Amino acid sequence: MDGSLVMRSAVQHEDKLRIEDAKASTSDLPEWLQQRFVNQFSVVRFGKGYASWGDAGSCPGKLEVLATSGESCGCLGVPSLSRLASIGRDGSLMVPRHEKTCKYDL
Repeated sequence: MDGSLVMRSAVQHEDKLRIEDAKASTSDLPEWLQQRFVNQFSVVRFGKGYASWGDAGSCPGKLEVLATSGESCGCLGVPSLSRLASIGRDGSLMVPRHEKTCKYDL
């Protein structure tokens, strides 16, 4: 949310880049983001924080809420949470059901 762009390679998760706003070169990721770079991320609460979920970080297999500083605010267990989950424009967590239908749990 600081204007930086963070990219990771879809082929090799080892490739990660941060391009800061108005800079012509890349830089290292902040430590809190390096710990979670394989996770999914979303901006939440009108830009007041992040949500992260995946196998890395402080909350493997759970949804982690982070302050904009990267400090963990806690973990939430969410049934059927997967990489296919997403955060909607209104801030709702959308978790697709395992069935082969267009049904989501919010």
